[in-house]
This record gives sequence, structure tokens and C-alpha cells, in this order.
Amino acid sequence: MRKEIKIGIATGGILCVWLFGGFYLAGSLHLAGLLSNVRAITGLIGLVVLFAGVFLSIRKGKEENQDFTYWQAVKTGVIVSLTVAIVISFAGGLHVLLYPQYANDMVKEAEQSLRQSNLTVDEINTKLESVRKEYSLFMQMTQPLIAQSVAGTLFSIILSFFFRTKK
Repeated sequence: MRKEIKIGIATGGILCVWLFGGFYLAGSLHLAGLLSNVRAITGLIGLVVLFAGVFLSIRKGKEENQDFTYWQAVKTGVIVSLTVAIVISFAGGLHVLLYPQYANDMVKEAEQSLRQSNLTVDEINTKLESVRKEYSLFMQMTQPLIAQSVAGTLFSIILSFFFRTKK
């Protein structure tokens, strides 16, 4: 198995533990009204983990190949990013299947928050429909696939400037 895929799987595993562990820890601390905030914060910090995985894979590639070109570095980072994206996407789908109340819990939390705002009933219903779609199985598998791929590719493009062999 290629080193990039191994690093991607390891990074994806760490991300799964971080993302779901943080979310469930918040739930066990009875922060039910803040779950969407906790989800956003753990997601943002998860990008730091992705960055570290891309960084380590490109650095390892440079150590193994002294003639490491910019495009080789980008390719290495993108492979890690795509591997992480696939792992997180499957984990998101598995999470929805193992915790079928997840979407309903998030909709209830959104509804409580929206009821405290000065929105009309129609506006609240429109926003709640959007929340239901966001937490559907399809979106829970698609969002991380896109987000991790795009973020990891951007990290790869930036980091590759620092690790390429200068001629």
C-alpha cells in the first residue's frame, strides 16, 4: 500500500475519533443546546488535523526523494486528502445509520433557536426544511467528501511550495 494512502487512512481515523469523540463528549456534558456550535468548532479544528496529515505526507515524500518536484508534492497531498475525504465520508454515513435520531436532534435544536428569533412561521419552516436536508444521509456523506478534498488540495498546493526541490 502506498505511503500516502496509509497516512490518509491514519489521518482519517484520527479525524473520526476527534470529530465524533468531541461531538459525543459535548452531548454527554449536556450541552444539547450547543451541539451545532460544537459540531462547527470540531470541524474547524479537524482541518488542523487534515493539514498535519498533508504536511507529514509531503515532508516524508521529500525525505525519500531529494528531487521532489512541486507536482509530486501536490500529488502526494491530494492523495492523502482524497483518502481522508473517503474515510470521513463513510464514517459520516455510518454515524447517521448508527444514530438515526441525529438528524431529528439537530432539527429540534435548530427549531428551538429559530423560535427565539423574530422570524415568521413560514421563515422558520423554510429554514427547518433546509436543516433537514443538511443532516440527511446523502449530505452527511457528501459534505465531508467535498470539504476534505477541497481543503486538503488547497493545503497541498500551499505546502508544496515549501517542500519542492529548488533548482
